[in-house]
Amino acid sequence: MRKFLILSASLVALAGCGKSAEKTATSEAVAVEASKTPELTALGRIKVRPGLWESNVTGDDEPVRSQTCIGEDGLLVGPEDMPEDPACRPTVKTYPGGVRLTSDCSRNDVRMQLDMNYRVSDTTSSGELKMTITPKGQAPDTSVMRMTSKWIAAACPADLAPGDMKVLD
Repeated sequence: MRKFLILSASLVALAGCGKSAEKTATSEAVAVEASKTPELTALGRIKVRPGLWESNVTGDDEPVRSQTCIGEDGLLVGPEDMPEDPACRPTVKTYPGGVRLTSDCSRNDVRMQLDMNYRVSDTTSSGELKMTITPKGQAPDTSVMRMTSKWIAAACPADLAPGDMKVLD
């Protein structure tokens, strides 16, 4: 399940993040334009350069390298399958050079807390995702994933439609 969550985090957060909105990205992060506040599209996605993006995710498990095709509608900021319940919707805030998503939601007797804080530009992103999952009656399981992403091509390969991701290696 953790591998699935790491891959999901890649799509949820094709951008990276620093430890706080006021601090710069982690030492593993790529350099990004710090003065521009990311633009959110009408769909609530981060506007970045469309095309093929490559991401590296590290965390508790083995590193995962992937490629994702990003369309004109931008990067997904939160899970698309979030419940309609407003109490479970993530809070998304932009700031110069980044975006932060926080969520604390219980579904099906499982509490899931997310804290994603990403440094974003048109062609690069970096950051960190902290996720705590607590099944009812069990101890919390916390994972921290770090991610860097970069735009690598204007055109996506024929086997990747916008929104699709493939794991490399």
